[in-house]
Amino acid sequence: MTYGCWNRTPFRGFLKVQSGWFNGKRVEATVDFRMSPDCQYTKTELGRKDERCIGCKWRMPDAVS
Repeated sequence: MTYGCWNRTPFRGFLKVQSGWFNGKRVEATVDFRMSPDCQYTKTELGRKDERCIGCKWRMPDAVS
């Protein structure tokens, strides 16, 4: 069994969000996606030892199994 994040597709560079209402209709805005694409779990002690992360393309390169 692996995690849902294992070799997931890359994040999109933007997303659409609601910025309000105008005449009863939703107004959308586009914002840049600023989260890190790299795995943050493998920065922790548990993540470095988690065998279910081995082989994932998002795993941090210095993570030790």
